[in-house]
Amino acid sequence: MARRLPTHGRYRYAAIGGRPDYAWPGGKRLAVYIGFNVEHFAFGAGLGAALVPGRPQPDVLNFSWRDYGNRVGVWRCMELFDSLEVPVGAIVNTAIYDYCPEVAAAMRDRRYEFIAHGYTNSEQQGIMPRAAEKKLIAACTARMRKEEGALPHGWLSPWISESVHTPDLLQEAGFDYLMDWPCDDQPIWLKTRNGRLRMIGARSDRGSACLARHLLRALCCHDIAALILLISSNQEAAKTCPVVPAAGHFLASPR
Repeated sequence: MARRLPTHGRYRYAAIGGRPDYAWPGGKRLAVYIGFNVEHFAFGAGLGAALVPGRPQPDVLNFSWRDYGNRVGVWRCMELFDSLEVPVGAIVNTAIYDYCPEVAAAMRDRRYEFIAHGYTNSEQQGIMPRAAEKKLIAACTARMRKEEGALPHGWLSPWISESVHTPDLLQEAGFDYLMDWPCDDQPIWLKTRNGRLRMIGARSDRGSACLARHLLRALCCHDIAALILLISSNQEAAKTCPVVPAAGHFLASPR
């Protein structure tokens, strides 16, 4: 009897070269979105992105590196996006509404799309019991509706950490798309218990935090601008890669 590996059952395999060809409105071949992660972390507890190897808590160095982003880096990046006149999707921990509401207000004034990103990146959504995860999604949705006057359409789980229930819970909560599955260069549909949910993957390998770790330094805003322009001008990639996320944990991108 042939062995079969466990599978998620959310989508079927489809080779990129065997799909129907299509273009975006206006005959455009390539779409670039800016995923602007704005996150807040607990001090001395929980998870946290680390520029240098983690240390015993309180890990002041890594916490301060992350906090620099909300105090300085986010403002420099918004100035950059203003100068480039690009639309931005703000992927937001709702904890920022309490910690740095000025940041949320500035993004709101710029008419960024607000994308739900849990409460804090100090915790992983995927290890929560189903009831607790459902409560987290409801609480974040309610807070964003209160602050922004509208429900968020998209969700990126903290640490891209999902349980087996996450797509089902999000579809049932009214979300239109999920960003946790970086399995494709095109948007795809995920099957859920009561329908389907669009997947628009957030590519962490193209994020500034990942590049910072590889380069042993944090990217400056001009590096991000050069990356955006490089991707936008890459016509060869456009033939097989219609969606290119220029994702970035910009809270961790000091000069």
